[in-house]
Amino acid sequence: MIEKENCTNIGECVKLHGVKGELVIRLNSGIYIDDIEADFMHFDMDGGLVPFKIKSIRPKNDTDILVSFFDTENENTVKRMITSQVYVETKDLNTDVSYEDDLSLLEGWLAKDVNAGELGVIKEVMEIKNNPLFIIDHKGTEFMIPANDDMIEEFDEENRILLFRLPEGLVDVNE
Repeated sequence: MIEKENCTNIGECVKLHGVKGELVIRLNSGIYIDDIEADFMHFDMDGGLVPFKIKSIRPKNDTDILVSFFDTENENTVKRMITSQVYVETKDLNTDVSYEDDLSLLEGWLAKDVNAGELGVIKEVMEIKNNPLFIIDHKGTEFMIPANDDMIEEFDEENRILLFRLPEGLVDVNE
């Protein structure tokens, strides 16, 4: 049996949709259809989590998804599913936002270069299509570094340091 502590509540089943047996699941804030990589959804029913194998899943709108399940032909079962809290195993939920997806997560981090040392604090990320820039507060002036994977040496999450290996002369251009 699946235990709740190994699962994440993704939302609530709010109603039946259409004639194909799809259920509308209203997702909790911060959960998106692309985060769900599960074969089963677990409904909080009968004093525990009851698993149902996903047949299909598709978006309805920004907050709701439409899901059909195998073995839900029984009308009484479907009625009990409606208004139930819905869970997936936490291991089947991809909610990690990577720095590549959202560079603004690096704002406030210290920028260092392997050769030049400390550069300053990342003040802002300027989102320019296909060429984002880190704006760094470098001794009271703005220093711009392209957000280029080839220049990033290491992400030190614990110390919030972004280590660069910048081309020779790039630091001097900004002085």
